[in-house]
Amino acid sequence: MNNEIYGIGWYLRRTYNTQDISAFYLNNLEIPIIRTHNENIVHWCGSASVVGFNQVDKEIALSTPDQSNSLIALFKVESKKRFANTLHLNEETEKIPNIPSVTFYKDNEGIIFGIKETSIKKPDYFDKYWNKQATHQQLNNEFKLSDNQRGLSSLIIRSKNWLQNAKFYQENLDFSIIDETKENIELAIDAFTTINFMDGDESKVGYSSRLSSRQSFVFRCRDVKSIFNKLIDNKFIPLEKHITEDNAGEIYYFNDLSGQIFGIQTRTNSTRIEDRYAEKKYNL
Repeated sequence: MNNEIYGIGWYLRRTYNTQDISAFYLNNLEIPIIRTHNENIVHWCGSASVVGFNQVDKEIALSTPDQSNSLIALFKVESKKRFANTLHLNEETEKIPNIPSVTFYKDNEGIIFGIKETSIKKPDYFDKYWNKQATHQQLNNEFKLSDNQRGLSSLIIRSKNWLQNAKFYQENLDFSIIDETKENIELAIDAFTTINFMDGDESKVGYSSRLSSRQSFVFRCRDVKSIFNKLIDNKFIPLEKHITEDNAGEIYYFNDLSGQIFGIQTRTNSTRIEDRYAEKKYNL
């Protein structure tokens, strides 16, 4: 586990209809909206993680490469049965990695996501921490998860070079292996979240910018410069530097070995509620 990185800060989607996709995740996964800006909508999904739906032109959204099964967000719930009764969707069975106790669905944009039930008898990495916590996660008095939703617990990256890609994250971001099989390598990001690597479609050449990808994610970092310098020292070239609208921290974006875009950021002097929560939770 890397002490400089403390979780998945942002799982980002670029879409031409933020209202519809936001309503899907609000009503079905029960993750609350904490902020809107123009057409962009941000949901809190447990710990210091958020899901952001960012508005782009329809032509741009439809012209970006299909990532429907190459990057998959995995959410933990108390009861998969209750979730399935609420969702009223058919399970996705094609082109899906085989992960025990995980059920996959497609959202209303055709992007695959996973649902995994918490376990006390056979707890996984995520459960071992959260089984000790209160059932309800609460950001503040206004925002909290439902009693069935535990939050974003993992990301799954699928590619033909998944073994090499897992090694990339181990060596460059210092993530440690917590589970390894012939079909999957799972690395610990922090005490709350993990990242999985599995076989998938042919690896992409790499995106030219963060805006050319339908899905990306950003890690929260204590010292983004130290991680940035390590990646540079290891001959990885950043795609771009992005300064957020509130000017509370630069995001550096990179391609991993599968072509997936990820970012690293340290948030400073932020007034956003999730950042204040992170400061308190991680003693920043």
